[in-house]
Amino acid sequence: MKKILLIFTLFFSLTVASTYAETYEIHPPIKTKKNDGKDDGRGRAPIYLPIKIYLDTDNNTVRVVSNDDIQASVSIYNEAGELAGYSMSINAVLPILSSGNYSIYIDGDGWYAEAEFSI
Repeated sequence: MKKILLIFTLFFSLTVASTYAETYEIHPPIKTKKNDGKDDGRGRAPIYLPIKIYLDTDNNTVRVVSNDDIQASVSIYNEAGELAGYSMSINAVLPILSSGNYSIYIDGDGWYAEAEFSI
């Protein structure tokens, strides 16, 4: 009985691992925008917003998801600094046309988030 349970557990874990192997989650730090551009020197705790970024390397897409009603735009830049994708809403799927290094910038009202990824 123990052998059957062990075989079932191994089979199930390999199936789950291979199902999600092509999608990666990116966790960008979210920062506040300063109105005057000066740093007051105080360390602040990072803001938590329910935003998730999923990188799908099989389909060459980036999916940005938020369950809350967050107003923000999403921009993706290639390593040359050229705009590679843009969405005016936070819930978007953006295609990546060629492989390389990219930066994602999410711009909200009073906050922003940046992250880098490679496809």
